[in-house]
Amino acid sequence: MGAMIDNTVTIIYHEWFYFLIIPLVYWLIDKYTGFKLLLVFGLTLYFHSLLTAIFEGRSAFSDDPVSFSLSLPLEVQLSTAFLGYLIWEVADRRFTFLAFMAISFISLFRLISPAYLFEDIFMAIVIGGFTVYIVYRSMDWMGGVPDAYVFSFSLVLPSSLLLLHPEAASYAGLLLGSGAGFSFEQLKNRMSISRDVKKKLSAALLGSAGLLILLSIREFLTPVPVTMFLHAVLVTLWITYIAPALFTKAGIYQHQGNLKTTH
Repeated sequence: MGAMIDNTVTIIYHEWFYFLIIPLVYWLIDKYTGFKLLLVFGLTLYFHSLLTAIFEGRSAFSDDPVSFSLSLPLEVQLSTAFLGYLIWEVADRRFTFLAFMAISFISLFRLISPAYLFEDIFMAIVIGGFTVYIVYRSMDWMGGVPDAYVFSFSLVLPSSLLLLHPEAASYAGLLLGSGAGFSFEQLKNRMSISRDVKKKLSAALLGSAGLLILLSIREFLTPVPVTMFLHAVLVTLWITYIAPALFTKAGIYQHQGNLKTTH
């Protein structure tokens, strides 16, 4: 029984569990929610990598070990950020209860592990919640800013994060591809998700096939920051712009309203 619970938590811990859900949300349910989940996902992984490097004394800022030790459990941080965002997005009491139960279960399970202390779990929850707050505030800001500024910001910020912490190149690339791809989608495509189940299934199959092909390319790449960054950009561009453009081109989905054009 204990092994089964441990395996379940391990699956939830792994970032692929969340990363394979987000594209389906983007393509089949609501692209705005999917985009924000991509931001939550990318920022959570980036913050975890950065803070882990700092507290383990391996950051680029210092070669000396950090006196204050903190070991953040990624599964707690990810579940808090991912489900925490959905609590506000779904706004349903039953879902809120289930989300809190899931976060509590994962937190308590990691708390009984000798690898983590109470402060580790607590800080992971706090940082996960703070990530949700950052994304929400960013969305408020983006709503009142011209598209050109939003697009520029989506390029500059992830590039800065790459320079700050090259070891998290994939996560910085994920943020850049998500922001740039979503901006392109809004300007050039404006996919309208159909309610037809068959069309949704077609979109899921086409999008997932392309996504799996792109993900498999990673095995053949040299694991250096630049290639990992560019690969993550390509993968998230597929999710946010290329696949939706193919959906509308193939007639699976339609365009929403009038497309914006530049003169």
